[in-house]
Amino acid sequence: MEDTSLQGEIVFSCKDLFISFLLLELISQGLKDNSKPIVNKRVFSYCGEEEYGSIIACDNPSCALEWFHYNCVGITTNPVGNWYCENC
Repeated sequence: MEDTSLQGEIVFSCKDLFISFLLLELISQGLKDNSKPIVNKRVFSYCGEEEYGSIIACDNPSCALEWFHYNCVGITTNPVGNWYCENC
């Protein structure tokens, strides 16, 4: 015969252990996530991606995008003198 009261006690103890210790630990580890907030990531260029590789600034102070990836504007080296994006 099975001892269902013992099984019930074991299940209850395991559930209590999970809620009291393991669940709290999992939640606290999630709160300690040191990654940068997504809302503060700056996007660049026409592609809207984050900074990567070489970037160049449009010399128009009121340029809506301001910074551009070399690949997005079709350049491979830093131009001499002022540089303006195709929108400016």
